Amino acid sequence: MSNVKTKTEGATIKMSDLSFSFKGKSGSRLPIFECQNLSISPSTLVAVVGRSGCGKTTLLKLLSGLLTPDRGSIFVNGLVPNELIRKREIALAFQRPHLLQWRTVLWNVELPGRLWNSRLMVANAKAALEMMGLEKYADANPTELSIGMQARVALARTWCQNPKLLLLDEPFAALDEIGRDRLNLKLQRLWLDQRFTGILVTHSIAEAVYLADRVIVIGPKPQGVIGDFDINLPRPRSHKVLEDQKYLVLVRQIRDLLENNNGSEE
Repeated sequence: MSNVKTKTEGATIKMSDLSFSFKGKSGSRLPIFECQNLSISPSTLVAVVGRSGCGKTTLLKLLSGLLTPDRGSIFVNGLVPNELIRKREIALAFQRPHLLQWRTVLWNVELPGRLWNSRLMVANAKAALEMMGLEKYADANPTELSIGMQARVALARTWCQNPKLLLLDEPFAALDEIGRDRLNLKLQRLWLDQRFTGILVTHSIAEAVYLADRVIVIGPKPQGVIGDFDINLPRPRSHKVLEDQKYLVLVRQIRDLLENNNGSEE
């Protein structure tokens, strides 16, 4: 049984009249993302899908405070994202694990706690590794681990932070199908334990419907949100849900929506 302190409620997100663009070489602005209004209830696990280059990662960076919108507002629990970071209530997991190769696995998981001088986060690190089935590798070097194991270390590092908002940018993209399925089960268990608000960016529609309470579909830039699907499938979900007719219908509906909206790949 995990000793990691759990949260009873995640973050509430409200976005209004949101617009973001990058400055091109000519000095003109290249629109990337538009969003009129979008609200996410606390303790909801949301998946974001869309074609490459549509602005999915940009949305995560806006929510994390790494980018600032050109127009509009983002509030997480009534605060702008940077204020939530200062309160240590947002965690972000990237496509790559970003582990310090010259430190042990345990030290990497402890890193947020060390940076923020949080004894609780440091204390949570061993339980987080146990949750990921990696307690035997606590003293190993990350270079000794497989890609899948490194992804589990990165997930453990975010888990021990007890965030109210967890942002996941395709953290399992480099894994094989079986490894990805196993980590999806780990992520679902993590969410059931802590009930944070989670935003998962993925290219896999099947993964999105399998994991999420809600799937948001992003159209070709700068369309923003073109679809919003409630996933009313019982939890906890096992792989049997992949054969459920409701699951299959939702996957097809989301795929059809994306296929019927033209846009070029990166």
